[in-house]
Order: sequence, then structure tokens, then C-alpha cells
Amino acid sequence: ENMPTYREMIQMGVMREQSVFGDINNMNCSATYCYLNGRILNREMITENPEDMFKFLPAEEEFLKEFKNPCWKGKALDRETLYCLPYFFIAGFTKSGTTDLHQILGKHPLISSHGDKEEHYFDRQRRGRSIKMHRRPFDKPKSLMSYVYGGQIIAKRLMRTYKEIEGTDVLYHGITMDATPSYVWDNEFWEKFYPGYKEPPVTNADTISKLNPKTKIILSLRDPISRMRSAYQFFCQRQVYDCDRPITPEKYHNLVVEAVEMFNTCLKNNTVRGCTYS
Repeated sequence: ENMPTYREMIQMGVMREQSVFGDINNMNCSATYCYLNGRILNREMITENPEDMFKFLPAEEEFLKEFKNPCWKGKALDRETLYCLPYFFIAGFTKSGTTDLHQILGKHPLISSHGDKEEHYFDRQRRGRSIKMHRRPFDKPKSLMSYVYGGQIIAKRLMRTYKEIEGTDVLYHGITMDATPSYVWDNEFWEKFYPGYKEPPVTNADTISKLNPKTKIILSLRDPISRMRSAYQFFCQRQVYDCDRPITPEKYHNLVVEAVEMFNTCLKNNTVRGCTYS
């Protein structure tokens, strides 16, 4: 009941809304790996994540056994505070039904949304990008602490799912989700962190897996041709892309041809993985 709000935590200086990027010189690292809180990480993973990403996160065995959702307790303003990672993620591609899936699952009494749909923490904010598409990294990365802080809302939702079941230590059976489709494909500007590489050594999936290897992921897919056509209309109408109006099948066809040519040109000097994530 006395758990501070997110803004109170920021104002009191207890929570860091932003962090700095990790520095392998300040961590226990070998020539290949770094070792933090029971996790073995590629050195490259440190350089593209907030400094507190793996320092603030406890070892996996320290997650609270009475919660089905991966949660742990910490201090905030001298009060005990609950921090939680999502139990599962909804990922996929634009116009593949992820919004409907998020809304349907959100009606289940044991499922709560970790935040708004499309939080864009792992694909953009942890890298210092805004939540808008195609924006270059320009800021400090958003801290893991600010992402996992559930506050009163998440805590109360999980507490309402209390039930004693014989044969298990779990008492709170509620789980949370993060529905951000672009976690699958948006690793844009990876070159900023890995100059000289032909492809990204780590992706969003690698980071999520290291935080909690037991994470569940629901991948929503659709016929690629109809999906691409629907996405084109959607982004043009929302003015995400600078589309030449009116939208016509001919203009769509020309853009597809141009995109295929760009990809093939990229392949001349890069790997398939590198071009896919660029």
C-alpha cells in the first residue's frame, strides 16, 4: 500500500530513468566473456546495454519463488518494492494480429500487461533511441530499473492472483506480458555499437534470453505478401513513411522493387544477417 509511484522514485533520485552504456573495463570480463550475477555474457552485449542491465538484475535463482512471474524485491525510499520482468513477450511483424492478441490475452484474469503495448524497451530505449521508427541513437539508454519497476499497479494485480495449490511453492499465479512486435526485427543502428562488424553479434533476443532464460515468446506471423501490402498502407496513412500520395498499386510495386535492389546491393559486401538487421 505504501509503494512509491514511478514519478516519486524519479524525483527522489531513487530510480535512474536513464543510465550510461556498459563499460567492460568496470566489469569482471575475460577476453571473450563477462561474468555478472551468475550470468555469462558476450563482451559485445555489455557495450550496447545500460550499465545497470545486469548489475541491478539479481541472479536467476533469486527470483521470488512465490511468484510465477519473474520478480524480485528491492528497497525504494526505505520501503520494499517489487520489480518484475515480463513472463512472456508477444513479438512478430507489423499487421500480423499482435494488437488483437494483446487485447484478447489482456482479458485473462491471470495476465496483465507489463506496460502499454509496444513499449520498445529492448529494441530502442535500451539503446538510447526514441520509440519512433528509424530514429538514430541520440540519448542515454533507458535504465533496466525503470523498465522493471512495477509500482502499485503491477503489484496489486499480481497480489490478487493469490492461491495455494498443493505441490507448488507458487502463491501468486499472475503473469505479465510485453507486446512489442518489432523485438523480432528492429536491431537498427547496430553498427554504432559494433564498428567494423559485418553483422550484429547480439540481437534483442540474445539480451532477453540472458535476462531470463525461461522467458516465453509468442511469435505472431502472417502471409508475407498480404502483410507487406497491409503494412505499406498502414505506415503511409499514419505518415510514418514519406509516401507519395495517393497510394497506388504501381507505387507500391516500385517500392518493393527498390527494396529488393537495396537488399541485393547490401549482400555484395555484407552477410544475410547483417543486411536483414540493417
